[in-house]
Amino acid sequence: SNMNLPDSVMQIIANSIGDLAQLKSLNISGNPINTETAGVLAESLKKLGKLSTLVANDCMLNNMAFDILCGNLQNDSLRCMLFSRNNLQNSVMSLHISQMTNLKALDFSFNNVELSDVVNFMMTIPSATKLSFVNWTGCKLEKLDTIQQVELRNKLKIWAFENNVKTLALGI
Repeated sequence: SNMNLPDSVMQIIANSIGDLAQLKSLNISGNPINTETAGVLAESLKKLGKLSTLVANDCMLNNMAFDILCGNLQNDSLRCMLFSRNNLQNSVMSLHISQMTNLKALDFSFNNVELSDVVNFMMTIPSATKLSFVNWTGCKLEKLDTIQQVELRNKLKIWAFENNVKTLALGI
């Protein structure tokens, strides 16, 4: 991680990942991921049936690259996904959380996600979730007026309680 590899090297690595069917953890943090690299990585991730941890922090992921990377990701072995310090906004909805029944930890901290997007995303999580940690600290949660913020925070607290989510970090 944090090697800041050129796109061509990242694509070679991504193309080779599929050959590592037993891989359990993948950390690509610090390496810029554009849409082309995201597409190659997405295809490789489909072949990693035992992957339990995916870390893509500080990868300059924008909405389009995240959509490509996670739009078809339906890996039931994933337990932890970390996407902090990217350029994500409403694209968090691309992550089909209902298809990841064993996911326990999710980190979207320090992205450009707004509180309404957080609420919309959290409402897509099935009630039978194993998710126990969700981090939104450092996101753009203050763009709504105070009354809307309070209403949405309360909605999230109720959701967290009803779904037994132990940690819901909003940072506000």
